[in-house]
Amino acid sequence: MKELRRTPYRPVVAVLGSREAGLCVNPAVLQSADNDGQIRQACRQARQQKSCQFHSGLLSSDLPELAANKLRGELWDIEDAAQFAMASNSCPYYLAHSLARHAELVFCPYSYVLDPSVRQAAGLSCADLTGRIVILDEAHNVESVCRDAGSAELTLDQLKAALSAVKRLLGEEGPMQTVHAVAPAPRRSIQVEELGGFFVPATVSEVSNSLPQDAKSSAKRSGGFLHAVRPLGALLQRICNFLSDIREPTTYAPHLPEHRRVEALFRILKLDSEPMLRVVPSCGTRSAEGNVPGMPRAESLLRELVGRGLSGSFSSQLELAATLFGQLAAAVRRPELYVARAHPGGQGQQAHLHLWLMSAEGTLAKLDNELHAFVLMSGTLSPLPTTIAELGPTFQSRTLTPVAANHVVGQESLRVVTVPQQSPSASSKLECTFHAWKRLPFLLSIGHALLKIVQAIPAGILIFLPSYDLLERCLEAWQKTEDDGQLLSCEPRRKGKGKGGKNRSAGTKRRYRGAVERVPDEAPEATIAGSGLAKS
Repeated sequence: MKELRRTPYRPVVAVLGSREAGLCVNPAVLQSADNDGQIRQACRQARQQKSCQFHSGLLSSDLPELAANKLRGELWDIEDAAQFAMASNSCPYYLAHSLARHAELVFCPYSYVLDPSVRQAAGLSCADLTGRIVILDEAHNVESVCRDAGSAELTLDQLKAALSAVKRLLGEEGPMQTVHAVAPAPRRSIQVEELGGFFVPATVSEVSNSLPQDAKSSAKRSGGFLHAVRPLGALLQRICNFLSDIREPTTYAPHLPEHRRVEALFRILKLDSEPMLRVVPSCGTRSAEGNVPGMPRAESLLRELVGRGLSGSFSSQLELAATLFGQLAAAVRRPELYVARAHPGGQGQQAHLHLWLMSAEGTLAKLDNELHAFVLMSGTLSPLPTTIAELGPTFQSRTLTPVAANHVVGQESLRVVTVPQQSPSASSKLECTFHAWKRLPFLLSIGHALLKIVQAIPAGILIFLPSYDLLERCLEAWQKTEDDGQLLSCEPRRKGKGKGGKNRSAGTKRRYRGAVERVPDEAPEATIAGSGLAKS
């Protein structure tokens, strides 16, 4: 966004992100949750109870004009959207998604493009990519993101919770859940129509501005949805029975004999012929039972139930089930791209079915008929032929001649440091295996190796670790062995909203600054990107 502001180009811009990233300004919601999943649930509850003034403020008659005036000639980022929302008493999250439906340029995380379940859950703002040009920066992560987006873990507890929710909706388990169909959104004013529909998201107008309906019409619509839900109960029951009956872990993969391939697993579960996992034809239209074109019937039905408020108190279970059904349907369509493992559980582990997508083809092939162009940008895509091959035959068939620039780092900026495989002060060899990262001696050896590297590069170094979980384990191990005069500090991962979060960040900065001021100028320092780790 900073670079865009340096140009004369002034498109209508939308920046999408999570509520946790700054697009929720309701203090009550933020303080009641610790992660984006919990914030999403708290947000849904506040909307249902009509206790969020910012969500209700989206329907203010003054909002379209205020937003239009603000947008003319200005480029918004997340902070700008949050400030405008606070000033106008509106919700920046839904404001951003409404704007994205008609924006010329949209900034968003990878998952909003590559993960179909995230796209659908986010709403209409990014669900339709037809004719769009998608540019992915730092594209060296694309293959792993595509594989993760198509992979799934179905635990027995999750499936039982979804099955119980469906049975409660149908009145087969406990009292029948009372549901009310939501009326279509009222006709918008000419002023809003002229803005292309900005700032009146479908989700907001349907939930917050419903009109009274004829009782018979409402009951008929609710009955239609609930009738369509019934086959889902049988499907969930079938998978639950399978996981309950297995006695030993079983792997299904393309290279195994025919009876141990993923197709065989789907035949056992009767998923290969399951109508609820078939995709609704793209030429169709949304039906009264919630069948959305281009989406598996099971997923589209559950998302429609949740979106229209027909799921009662079971929104979270059915939303999760919708995502699982979407991933399951993708695996049924292309089983040769998957490896599956059914595990009976035990020793504190739940019975579960893992589906691992082994090729980015399973994700990128779905975008082939939608996108006008798909542009990958990164400084670390070399060797390009290998990268292109890893992204699958669909991507390969549409690839134009890549544009590669000379490396921007000159030889004078490079230094090679050799670290012994096992130094006298280390207690474990530097062999980076999956199990090694869980062992204290290996983590200590990594710390000693970093100290050696820092001593050879006095201007400071940048270190990348694979995950926050690994970072926290390293910090815990290194803090136990701190020598006198040494400081290991880490910026809080979630800065938080309010005084407490600011105090934690400020305290960490003071400790770091004090440690640096107490040592000579030539003393080295190490920093881990994204974590604020410093060693002095």
